[in-house]
Amino acid sequence: MDAGAARWFQDAAAFDRLSAALWDPVSAAAVADAAPRAGEVVLDACAGAGAASVLLARAVGPGGRVDAVDLSAPLVALTAGRARDLPALRAHHADVLAFGDEGAYDLVVCVLGIFFLPDLDAAGRHLLTRARPGGRLCVGVWAEGALTELVQPLAAAAARARGEESPRPQPLAHALGTEEALAAWAAAVGVQDPVVRRHPARLVVTPATVRDAAAGTAAGALLDGLPAATAREVVEEAAAAALEPRGADATTLVVVGTRAG
Repeated sequence: MDAGAARWFQDAAAFDRLSAALWDPVSAAAVADAAPRAGEVVLDACAGAGAASVLLARAVGPGGRVDAVDLSAPLVALTAGRARDLPALRAHHADVLAFGDEGAYDLVVCVLGIFFLPDLDAAGRHLLTRARPGGRLCVGVWAEGALTELVQPLAAAAARARGEESPRPQPLAHALGTEEALAAWAAAVGVQDPVVRRHPARLVVTPATVRDAAAGTAAGALLDGLPAATAREVVEEAAAAALEPRGADATTLVVVGTRAG
């Protein structure tokens, strides 16, 4: 993510409370598609709190290495804590667009992070160059419409607080949310033989889920510019709308391909 987006991910505890229900299963699906092998050297770009990093480190084993890179220092600290029992895992507080040498990695993974980088195409080309010739790039994104049921009540409450007629755009929206768009993007940035897989999932939305999303994820962008007291009222209004647990679509798309040899 860029420095501006990093501010949404400072409440590591709130982010981490979503792990079991959201980050862990999403990351497990992407890592399964990436198929890391024992002894490989892997870059986990925009690694968050290390949900994918831990799985990658277990797969490559002590003979491999996983560089988990993120701009949110609190999330990197969580990854570093998880690295204590995983000698392959190394956590780095850094800008992934300035990290790593060209051709240094057997596998480059970016789960739910590519759309936080300043330019989708430039980011994709850069990450691909971090893979060695013949190495793999794996990118996971939210499918079109994902998490709308979670974010929309927050967006609506924020719009009412601002006196705006309609909610602001969904902060997780991006241009890669269909199989066709993701495959075309991968090919355009130079990925060879890209294969896209869809992973349907549901997230149970409760008041706690809404509060954690507002505090520790990009959904917090909907509160930008509001006075602190008003922002708290907005979050509680949206949380009240989830008093009866309901489901949110949490479908992801994952593309995997190779760098030309």
